[in-house]
Amino acid sequence: MPRFLYWPFQIAAGPDGSLVWADREELRKALDDLLLGVKPSRPSTLINIWAYYGAGKTYALRYLERGARDAGIWSVYSVTPQGAVSFLDVYRSIASALSDEQLAAVESELELSSSDVGQSLYRSLRVKSIGSASQAALATMYLTGRKTSAAQRRDLNAIVDLNYAAHAAEALVITLKALGRTRGVVLLLDEVQNLSLMKPRALGETSGLLQQVFDGVQHGLRIVASFTTGMRETIRDVLGEALYHRASRLIEIPEFSEDEAVRFLRELIRPARSDARVGVFEPFSEARMREMILAIREGGEKLVPREIIKGADNMYEPLGD
Repeated sequence: MPRFLYWPFQIAAGPDGSLVWADREELRKALDDLLLGVKPSRPSTLINIWAYYGAGKTYALRYLERGARDAGIWSVYSVTPQGAVSFLDVYRSIASALSDEQLAAVESELELSSSDVGQSLYRSLRVKSIGSASQAALATMYLTGRKTSAAQRRDLNAIVDLNYAAHAAEALVITLKALGRTRGVVLLLDEVQNLSLMKPRALGETSGLLQQVFDGVQHGLRIVASFTTGMRETIRDVLGEALYHRASRLIEIPEFSEDEAVRFLRELIRPARSDARVGVFEPFSEARMREMILAIREGGEKLVPREIIKGADNMYEPLGD
């Protein structure tokens, strides 16, 4: 039985970190187009992505993250926490995802900031970059919206408390503005449907503050919010009417047809073959592929990449060395 150069039945990436698209050229083109308009001078936009569980939305966001990096655009990938109870949880997730390079860029843009939040960010970023290890750790706690005492904030020379939703929202506006001015920034928000588990009042406040952030960064920002849910109407419930109607586009990632699922498997396997001259890897004949796909259907699952890959993984036992 032929060997694979690497194990192809994984959702995220090949051995060199490259993403295998496997018969999703139309989706890839739509995502490529999203990056074209991300420039410091261009108006900010909101794009929503909707998909069934396992259909590849996280994969799509990671593709955008890599594409932005290759294009010299800042990208921030953040997963909305499952147990989020307020906007602060959203802020903490985003703030924790910022790289040291991005924080350095924000710091350089904030030196002349006149607002209390801007000055607090600048001063704590300075401590993080030039302070001792313990001072840097305290600055990180502060910058990511964790609880800090008044004495700790005095040590950072910070004026405001970022463990307060309104201040955190303003800090996010300032941060994204700074990144947008330098290169343009793509904010990739995954699992946004988790906000639907909040209590109604908290969700309303969070939606309002997200809209405030979007409205506050008028240029250089593209927010891509992805949702995994059985009903697209959940997007409206989570974002709220006002922000929902500000979205310029909804990208849907549907399940495969049977023929698309077969092509998906072929394209997934092709780059992993140890012998490019081999047309088919047993046991992956077309008949076996279609048999597996039918079993997925009959089991009540969607024909999405996750289920197809799980089925293929079960069909093949990798050989030892």
